[in-house]
Amino acid sequence: MSWNVDPLDLFPLFESIEGTYDLAKAHSAAVDRILGFQIEEIEARLSLTAAHWAGLSPSTLLTPYTEFRFALSKVCLNPGDHVVELGSGYSRLAHVLGAHEPDIFYSGIECVLPRAHEAQRIIVARGLKKAEVMTHDLFSKGSLPDANVYFLYDLSSNLKDTRAILEQLKERARKGAITLVGRGKASRTQIEREHPWLSAVVDPEHFGNFSVYRSG
Repeated sequence: MSWNVDPLDLFPLFESIEGTYDLAKAHSAAVDRILGFQIEEIEARLSLTAAHWAGLSPSTLLTPYTEFRFALSKVCLNPGDHVVELGSGYSRLAHVLGAHEPDIFYSGIECVLPRAHEAQRIIVARGLKKAEVMTHDLFSKGSLPDANVYFLYDLSSNLKDTRAILEQLKERARKGAITLVGRGKASRTQIEREHPWLSAVVDPEHFGNFSVYRSG
């Protein structure tokens, strides 16, 4: 399946992303080539025992650009907000923000160093001045930067990893309201079962692959 990418609108916004996932993956592969990513080469070199979700194809591993654009339309960002992507992979989200939310600060946290280095290389090459990639341990207490918005995925098969991050986010929310975009069945199930504080004030919004939670 192919996609003719508009170079003037790399990250189009659709009113709905339901039923478009195959097209979204094809679009993302085309955009990756335009941006200069070497994702397939890097993933092929990763040890299966050394990386989270190593061995998966990029289309399975990574969230499509069009889904990021759709999710951001539901988050309602304000100038100066800070978005933190937990398990950022190649930081595709940074490029969507840079194109459509240029006043937003972005921090990606990725523990697999080859992915993080490639993400940072493309961020620099594209001149994204308000984006950064960090490589520290996500799961240790106090490791999360303060932000308004967080993106959380099914980071590993170990539910303790996600639990540790959600506990940190709970502490962060004591300082002020946060928005959490949860993507993946395991992460969303854990949020719903163990973290009612994320839906006690504002009802969450659920979409096909992600949900938007607000602490207040």
